[in-house]
Amino acid sequence: MSLPIPVCAACGEAAFPELFVCPSCAGTTWRYEPVEHGMLEGSTVNARDGVHVGLVRVPLGPLVVARVEGAAQAGDEVALDADGLVPVARPI
Repeated sequence: MSLPIPVCAACGEAAFPELFVCPSCAGTTWRYEPVEHGMLEGSTVNARDGVHVGLVRVPLGPLVVARVEGAAQAGDEVALDADGLVPVARPI
């Protein structure tokens, strides 16, 4: 399981989601690095549909907004994957 994180081919800056231009150097070419885990920095439950959503800091730097499955809490290390285009975080 892993989540592909865009990394600027020109300067190496990671961004998520992929942007039109790199915020550091304005490059427009991206490569993808697989990231298997990150730290859940915070989460909430959407009152309308009950979906648990959280912010995961990945080792490459950016925050990823992900659907949280399982009993993960802020400060927990989580595994990252994708369900189609949706990032998913699960407790390790």
